[in-house]
Amino acid sequence: MKRVKTADIWISDIYLQRGLETLLETSFSAPARKRFVFFTIENYYDVKAQNYDLSTHRLVLLTQGDMYYFLSDFKMFRLHARCDLSTLQRSIKDIASDVEKVRKRPEKIVLTARDKVFLDQFSAGKSVQEIALLNKIHYKTVYQNRQKLITKLGCTNLVNFFRTLKSDVFKTWVVSA
Repeated sequence: MKRVKTADIWISDIYLQRGLETLLETSFSAPARKRFVFFTIENYYDVKAQNYDLSTHRLVLLTQGDMYYFLSDFKMFRLHARCDLSTLQRSIKDIASDVEKVRKRPEKIVLTARDKVFLDQFSAGKSVQEIALLNKIHYKTVYQNRQKLITKLGCTNLVNFFRTLKSDVFKTWVVSA
């Protein structure tokens, strides 16, 4: 964790970290009594363990594609790490001013028993045909449920869905869900 004057930065990508530090030190002044916590998905559980006071801290998850909507343990803002400088500045100012449109919180995702079975089987590398045979259902039902899981988890496509299934954060979350 790196601490700058208005933020705590939990980012392992050194280029992203340096760029964010430069932005915060040169062209941004945070309101009094508000502190930002910028972090990436790798540091999610470290940030969660810190128990930041959400009345004084604004937690910002910087993502590389997926927005990780299944993570809703605490209020956080989500920004794409690859956005341009003006978008990042505008987003930080909106977050600092507590604009309610930015603060929309996704509803907590509830997984059914069937969803968990499908997630386990997809995580194990089973194909749609194999899952259909194992569960004695039609393969189109498996396709439909996979699409529902993709949208439920906030993934943008099939590749991101499988990448999410392989991530340590998702594996830890699905155990507690």
